[in-house]
Amino acid sequence: MLRCQKTRPRGWNRCLNMKRRDLALEHAILALWRKLELKPTRVLLAVSGGLDSLVMAEILWKWRALMKLDLSVAFIHHGRADLRQRRYRERAQKIVHEWCQRHDVVFLTNSPPDLRLNSEDELRQFRLKLLRRWQIEGGYHAVAFAHHADDLLET
Repeated sequence: MLRCQKTRPRGWNRCLNMKRRDLALEHAILALWRKLELKPTRVLLAVSGGLDSLVMAEILWKWRALMKLDLSVAFIHHGRADLRQRRYRERAQKIVHEWCQRHDVVFLTNSPPDLRLNSEDELRQFRLKLLRRWQIEGGYHAVAFAHHADDLLET
């Protein structure tokens, strides 16, 4: 784990151990949770292996008892791609799977489909269809996503 120095060096905002920043995000998520009229108890969290979704996984896992939350994680493999993209997808899948093992969280994933998805819209539709199927089959009350503010296509 990264440690923050007492003086604030350039780039200190990216330090992963900044408790105040961590708590501010956690409290914002808890505040949104409290505002929900019907709070889901079984949640399937879509995790890409990126920082935004892994942070959300950590937060929901940390607060699962308070939220009375049964958390599962889904990783979507998007299928055929060039060698670089295929390696990236396989590495991300492994990262998410290992996170689930360490945290004793149910891990759902698919085998790489034998198709090539080209546009962001095709990728998104593929994800949503698979997540919806898993939601119904698993009896999940909700599917959750985490996206950073610059992810304009998803937010």
